[in-house]
Amino acid sequence: MEICLHKYTSDNSVILLNSQTERWIKVNREKYEKLDEELKKKLVENYGLTRCSDKEKEINSVYLFLTHHCNMACDFCFLQCSPDIEIEKDFDSEKIMKYYDLLSSSPDTKLVVTGGEPLSRPDIKDVLKKLSEKVGKERIILQTNGLLLNDEKLDQIKDYIGCIEMSIENVVRDEKLKNTMEKRYAAINATGCVLSFSYVIDSDSEEYLRAALELADRYDAYFQMRFVEPIGNGAGYSLDMWENQDRLMKKSYLTFLDYVIENQGFERRYSSVIDNALIPREKCGGFGEVAALHPNGDVFPCGNIVDKKMLLANLEEDKIIDKTYYDRDDVKSRFVTGEKKECLNCDYLYFCNGICGAIDRRYEHFAAYKKSTCKMKKDLLYFGMFVKKDSWSREEYFRNYRAFLMDDDMKKTVKRDVEKICI
Repeated sequence: MEICLHKYTSDNSVILLNSQTERWIKVNREKYEKLDEELKKKLVENYGLTRCSDKEKEINSVYLFLTHHCNMACDFCFLQCSPDIEIEKDFDSEKIMKYYDLLSSSPDTKLVVTGGEPLSRPDIKDVLKKLSEKVGKERIILQTNGLLLNDEKLDQIKDYIGCIEMSIENVVRDEKLKNTMEKRYAAINATGCVLSFSYVIDSDSEEYLRAALELADRYDAYFQMRFVEPIGNGAGYSLDMWENQDRLMKKSYLTFLDYVIENQGFERRYSSVIDNALIPREKCGGFGEVAALHPNGDVFPCGNIVDKKMLLANLEEDKIIDKTYYDRDDVKSRFVTGEKKECLNCDYLYFCNGICGAIDRRYEHFAAYKKSTCKMKKDLLYFGMFVKKDSWSREEYFRNYRAFLMDDDMKKTVKRDVEKICI
C-alpha cells in the first residue's frame, strides 16, 4: 500500500501532512533527506500519519440567527441587517426549539445566538433559558452590539449564557457611548460571564484598533480581530480597499503586537487573537460541521452564507438535512480545500483552507481581494510553519512575531509536493 503525504519544504525544515486525517509533523530537512525509505516509513508510522480516518463529520456548531432586525446598519454586515427589517416576522421560541432539535442532538454542540440584534427580541430571556436547559449555559455564546443591554436585561439573561461577545467598532469612536458601555462591560464581569470583544477592521476602523485593545485589556476580555470581507454590505467597498488589504492586515497586526509588547500583555486574554495555531483542514466547517439557522427556517452550511443556491434545508418543509447535499460539485468547490480551483496550486494548501466559501467568486473585485489577502496569509503561515519555535516563551513569541513582520527582506520560500511512502 502506498500513502501520499503532502510535503512542505523550506530551507531548513520539512513538514509532512496527511490531509485526510489532518495529522502532521515537522522535521529537520537535512536529517530527513538522509533517511532511507524504511526509516521514513517508521517515522510516519510512529507519528500516526499512516492511520485512516473514518470518522463522519457531525454538526458541532450551530449559529442561531434569532432575527435579521438590528438597531444598527453596519457597512460590513454580511447579512445586510437594519432597523427596517420587521421583527414581527420572526418565528416564536417554540418553533426555534423545534428547529434546533432537528439540527443537533449532541450535548457538545457549540451554540452561537446571534442576529441581527438578538436582544431586540422581546422573548430573548425565554429563548436563552430553553436553550441553556438543552445544551448548558457554558456552551452558549451571545453575539450582540450591547446597545440594548441595560442592567435589567443583563439580570434576565446572565444565568443562561456562558459568553457574551460584543462588537465594539462603534464604541471606540464615540467617547460618550464608550463611557456608557464601559459600565455594561463592568456589569458583565461582575456576573461571571466570559466577555469577548469583536472588532471588524477596514480602512477607517484600523486607527481605533489600539483603543479597542485598551478596552479588552481593561475588562479582561477575549479579543477577535476580524477583517472586512466582500460579503453582503462588505461587497460595497471600493477596489482600492481590496488591492491594499495586505497592507491593512500587516499594519493591524503590528499595532496589536506593539500594544501587547508595550503593556506586557503576553498572558492576558486579549493576546490569544494571534496564537497562530496550525490546524490543517481538508474541509472547512461548512462541509458538515456547521449549520446556520435563520428566523424563517432556512439552514445554510455557514454563518456567513445567505445565498439561496447554497441552501442546506428549510425546516418548515424538511425534517432532516439531506446528506447528499455534500455530494454536489458546487458545494465541494466552496468548502473542500482540494476542490477550490483558485487554490490548487498554492504551496500552503491545507494549512490554509483557502478563500472563504461565503465569498462569491464572481464578485468583480474578487481577483484583487484574493491576491492581496493571500499575500498576507502566506506570510503569517510561513511564520507559524517554519519560524515559530515551541521552546519560545510567550514574550519571545510576540517579539519574534513582530520582528518577522518587520523584516521585508527575509526569504520566505516554500515548496509543496507529494511524498509517496510504501507501508
